[in-house]
Amino acid sequence: MKIDEVLRRHEADLTGLPDVRGVGVGEKDGEEVIVVFTTQDESAPQRLRSVLPETLDGYKIDVRPEIRVFPDQPAQR
Repeated sequence: MKIDEVLRRHEADLTGLPDVRGVGVGEKDGEEVIVVFTTQDESAPQRLRSVLPETLDGYKIDVRPEIRVFPDQPAQR
C-alpha cells in the first residue's frame, strides 16, 4: 500500500488524538514516513510517542512539533 493511502486510512484517528495539530508525509533517514505534528507544548511529542505505534502499515511514524509561519500567533484548530 502506498504511503498516501495509509495516511488517508489513518488520518481521522491520528488527528483525533490530543496534542495533534496535523499529519503528513515526510522523509527521515532516506525513508518515507508518516509525520504527526504536535502542539508546541514541550511534553507533547513524548506523550504522543507513548500512545502511537512505531509504524502504520509498515511506514514509520515521526512525531514533530507543528510548524508555524508566524510563531507569535496562537495555534488554531
